[in-house]
Amino acid sequence: MKYLLVFIIVFTLTSFSQQRFIVSPANETIPIKSGESSIEVAKGAGILSASNYSRGYNPQLIPPELEFPTYHKMVVGMWFTAPATGTLDSIFWMGGECGAIESLVYVRTHNSLVGPDWGPGVPPYPPACQPWGYFINTNDKDNGIAAFEWDASDYPPVWISTINEYQNGQVVPKTRPPFSWEIWGEGSGYGIVQRRGVNKLGIMITGIPCSLYVGDKFFVSLRTNHSNAHGNDLGKPTTFPASVTNAPYPSRAWVFYEHPGESYGYTDPFGLQMPCGGVDPAPKGWIAMGGPNCEDEAMVFNWWYKMSVSTDVPPTVIQYDKLGHTFSTSLRTVTAEITDSNPSNPGDAGVASAYLVYSIDNNSEDSIAMIKTTGDVWTADLPGAAEGSEILYHISAIDINGNRTSDYYNKYKVLALANANTLYLL
Repeated sequence: MKYLLVFIIVFTLTSFSQQRFIVSPANETIPIKSGESSIEVAKGAGILSASNYSRGYNPQLIPPELEFPTYHKMVVGMWFTAPATGTLDSIFWMGGECGAIESLVYVRTHNSLVGPDWGPGVPPYPPACQPWGYFINTNDKDNGIAAFEWDASDYPPVWISTINEYQNGQVVPKTRPPFSWEIWGEGSGYGIVQRRGVNKLGIMITGIPCSLYVGDKFFVSLRTNHSNAHGNDLGKPTTFPASVTNAPYPSRAWVFYEHPGESYGYTDPFGLQMPCGGVDPAPKGWIAMGGPNCEDEAMVFNWWYKMSVSTDVPPTVIQYDKLGHTFSTSLRTVTAEITDSNPSNPGDAGVASAYLVYSIDNNSEDSIAMIKTTGDVWTADLPGAAEGSEILYHISAIDINGNRTSDYYNKYKVLALANANTLYLL
């Protein structure tokens, strides 16, 4: 089973005279030795906690597989959906190598337009790895483009769609920006020093809260403060740990490229160079990232966030089976661990029902009631499908107060073995 949703790690990361520390909730300061993981130290010190409501892609449960490199004028981003009404308290992210000037990254949050209902991987749009677009900025001396509406030179800002409008014999509509108005970030982003390991940014550091309502989609982005380097002399990158294998579909990770045509490979733990999200050389502007094969893959950065909620929250799918491609046409079992909490009234919580929702070859959805077995474990069987079929599925859980959570879609194919010489990578 693959872990998709996580609880927060309650600690802060600070530094003193180049020495890194973890500060526990009891204000105990624990030094981090050179080369030691912040996660490991926190785990060993017993200061992991499930008492705060958090969602995202923590490396403890979704181990990073690669370090994605960024250079001059690049931006990385990822969208989330607020599970409840409240305020965004903190944003956490894993940092790798940092080649940015003064190690600075600029964080900002926008209202997201992309999500589980619109964007790459949601018909009529094809999966990730499709060039998406950019804003026009005549003040930009490199390529005359901008990642954000704030930086566009014209008013109203001019968005250029770069999607291939004719794919597989079908017309693909023009794109719009991945996000709209800024909801936090001081216009050009809040600057913070990035360290290797866990980084934390408290939203109230600016004195301006970031309010969210249940179901709100929001887009977190980090822009690196790199020097004006080009071509083969890009200098030291700033890297962000990420995962492909455990990433939910559709893809959440986005990257903005200032310079098209340059090859920014990222390296997996085995030292293999892979193109950026299946597109190499890089396009110009925003693109949703996938894995090396891209069509059936997504990507997430190891980022997560913490909220203070004022309402009941929907159930959390802690983990579930993420099925891979198969040659079998028989039914397949999906098991999930589902929990529920109610921060506003802890005694009034519990999972009432869960459903395995699926569709075959993008036809209408159907659902199967899941059966609770032991503890928080629920199970159901997906029906068999013919060779060549593509199955999309997700888990929808409802608590005793009627709050519903819908986990993100995952998909697999039923492969057809055409002949004895056909090879498949599963």
